[in-house]
Amino acid sequence: MKIPFENFQFFIDTTNFNPVKPTVLFIHGFTGASSDWSEIISQIDSNFSTIAVDLIGHGKTDSPDNISFYEIDFN
Repeated sequence: MKIPFENFQFFIDTTNFNPVKPTVLFIHGFTGASSDWSEIISQIDSNFSTIAVDLIGHGKTDSPDNISFYEIDFN
């Protein structure tokens, strides 16, 4: 599913999401994607649901031209 945010869209894999069950959130590392977790998600106990996110500029999430989305403020 894609969720709009400002001028771009985030991709969130909700294939195994069930709002009634406790949910495990999967966030990939640098250069990764939500699909990196597919093998692990397939082995999660059925008492849990899962959500996996593609961070900005990764996987199926948009890559906006605005560089401020990619900066980290160290102050």
